[in-house]
Amino acid sequence: MTSDELLIQEALAAEDADESERAERAVHDLLAAGPQALRCVLSAAVERADRHHPSLYEVVRRSTGPEAVPVLLAHTGAGPHALEAAVLYALARSDGDEGPDQVEAILADRTALYTTRAAAAEALQGAARPAAGEVLREVLAEQHREPENPEWPLLLVATAVALATTGDHSGAAALRSLLASPHELARAMAVGAYRLVLDEDSLRLLARALADPGIEVRREAVDPVFLIGSPAAADLLLRSAREDLDDQVRYNALIRFGDIAGLALGGDPENLPFADERWRELRDTLDPAVCHRFGVPITLADLVEEFTDEELLRTSVAEELRLLTGVDVPTAYARHGLDAALRSVRDVPFTTGRIHKWGHLRPMPSPVAGHIPLPRA
Repeated sequence: MTSDELLIQEALAAEDADESERAERAVHDLLAAGPQALRCVLSAAVERADRHHPSLYEVVRRSTGPEAVPVLLAHTGAGPHALEAAVLYALARSDGDEGPDQVEAILADRTALYTTRAAAAEALQGAARPAAGEVLREVLAEQHREPENPEWPLLLVATAVALATTGDHSGAAALRSLLASPHELARAMAVGAYRLVLDEDSLRLLARALADPGIEVRREAVDPVFLIGSPAAADLLLRSAREDLDDQVRYNALIRFGDIAGLALGGDPENLPFADERWRELRDTLDPAVCHRFGVPITLADLVEEFTDEELLRTSVAEELRLLTGVDVPTAYARHGLDAALRSVRDVPFTTGRIHKWGHLRPMPSPVAGHIPLPRA
């Protein structure tokens, strides 16, 4: 067995034992071993396509140096979807033009599998290249020309989200067609995209999603509403915490309401009377035109403090920081620890109180007009 194969076995053993630090060391060693190790990793992932191997995919995702590009290009389209997505992710972030050009070409290829094109769109999240934006917008135009194509939901959502990470929220209008889909999964995917995609109608659409008959749709709506963070958004979450028929929706909605209002709430329904009372006292003091956390206009310093001090919440706060700043805080934290994650957001420009998506200042959506009833028993 070669040294590269031994490192792969070590990574898989650490993965099976759920030993993250040990797995990270193996990933680091495989990356340091160079292109031949990457070839071995790709071959191993293809041979074990019936199993999910995050450590192997992580090696691929981080292989962005120029020497990795030929190896990655030779493996496009091979192996399980998770491996394919990792290859495209690395190519999109690789040095030079060859890798990103290939990802954009795959996205533009209408003969490619829609799952492959969706992975290419996802890989282009945060892309700064003008060509990437042009290809993503062309995919939206395809959807407009062929709205009944049954393969669209996954690709459309990936495209709208990728565009939003470049500051272009034009995909919001395209998502509305999915919100009317008869298929619960399509509606849920569209609603989940509103975590990053925002327009002036998003709060009204999310209010409808919280009243959707599909449980998965309502579950997906909680975080996008929380990220808006206005008094109207808090109202919607508190209503869901009181009235929704699903335990998970009620639990998450109550916690997220507390995150906006500055109340340390668990998901226990016994907290509802206290939440109602405090909200009656607090809601008129919040500015309806800005985003809030902790009962005050949102500040980056407050989020960083919560990320630093609340270890149990660190994973979710890291993801929120990623959505709001465009910095991949979860990856920085997972790979390099707390100090590295804090350094990654230290100098991010952030306008206090305004809503941000992927580092871009966005207008607050209009308040929800009227009362939209939620499901009742």
